[in-house]
Amino acid sequence: MSSPENLLRKTFADFIQQCDIKEALGEIPISQGGRTLILAIGKGAIQLAQASEAQLLKRFQGKFPATAYVLCRHGEINPCQHFKTLFGSHPLPDQNSIDSTRVIMEQTASLGIQDNLVCLLSGGGSALLCHPPASIRLQEKISTCDALLRSGADITEINCVRKHISTVKGGQLARQAYPANVYCYAISDVVGDIPEVIASGPTVADSSSQADAIDILKRCQITPAASIAQYLSDSKNETVKLGERCLERNHFSILLSPKQAFSRLQSYLAEQDIDIHFLGAEFTGEARELAQSHARLAINAANNQPAKAQLYISGGEATVTVSGAGKGGPNTEYALALALALNGHPQIYALAADSDGIDGVGGNAGAIINPQSVLGRRIDAEQHLLNNDSYGFFRRHGGLLETGPTYTNVNDFRAILILPASAVI
Repeated sequence: MSSPENLLRKTFADFIQQCDIKEALGEIPISQGGRTLILAIGKGAIQLAQASEAQLLKRFQGKFPATAYVLCRHGEINPCQHFKTLFGSHPLPDQNSIDSTRVIMEQTASLGIQDNLVCLLSGGGSALLCHPPASIRLQEKISTCDALLRSGADITEINCVRKHISTVKGGQLARQAYPANVYCYAISDVVGDIPEVIASGPTVADSSSQADAIDILKRCQITPAASIAQYLSDSKNETVKLGERCLERNHFSILLSPKQAFSRLQSYLAEQDIDIHFLGAEFTGEARELAQSHARLAINAANNQPAKAQLYISGGEATVTVSGAGKGGPNTEYALALALALNGHPQIYALAADSDGIDGVGGNAGAIINPQSVLGRRIDAEQHLLNNDSYGFFRRHGGLLETGPTYTNVNDFRAILILPASAVI
């Protein structure tokens, strides 16, 4: 077996490889009597655009039968010849997000009854696809979204508020496209694979309400700008609901879910001389609390004196309630909290990363820990965790996992490796 750290790195790379959607992408519906507009949006937009472009060029003998745009994060490189590139910011929107979304809305609004809108969607679309109403300034929306991200709210709650201060989310893109046919194919990054939560559901009915958004802000002790409070109080601004006419020509399907990705990984790893344990793909809650729970599980497993290496893998979406002034996403915080809870256990190594390659607002995917991670620096680690500065700790002492964008997004990936006692040097 290779070194424990290298094995964990390879396992994460194998997981990303299993997220390829080429085989899952069915035949892109091209209008026979009208136009086809294809939009690839989110952290997986580049991969979705590449797969659809390759399929269509093959089907139409080198000709591309659609108008197409890819909306991705700043700095990402779009290799597609037929997808025009639009940029936005993540996890908070910027003016580019608005300008890019305006282009998309103009294109969508021009569609007619014989036309098709094909939306290739992935997580991250909530920030990238951003168009607040005219009465709400961008900075007001940024401040509210930033407060939500720091509050410990889960993605369903965050996206509920995002939808209700937007003119494009919560089914409103489908409303703009009507009466065109709307086909949405999504990579899920949310627990439960709920269509209306993935990228804030721009093409599907929204079951949440303005009242829900107001309640979430109150519960998170966030006082929004007056313009936001006023917008949320006007029932004319409600999102699209089930049964509305604009959804009558609407189609939605999920290309890849976190559970499917983990299932593929388990099959891929089956021939290795390691016992694989899948804990589930729906873990939520505070990252440091989840780390403590997983530490107890790992220590108990090590105490059972396994004859060969044990690998525990899991997914989901952990959250962080930010009270400090540091830097670090939920996976990096999970890793630091796990290292502290394991307290240098000689048999246990672990990796935690966001499958999109960017954990929170840092440039790292997550972090790797080993028995020496907090050895001789426990007080320093505790102080960094208290300040929500897991990124700063691993940057200083080593352990950051830096992969760059992976062009997919099926949420958190965690792997805990437990070595047999006989393998410990």
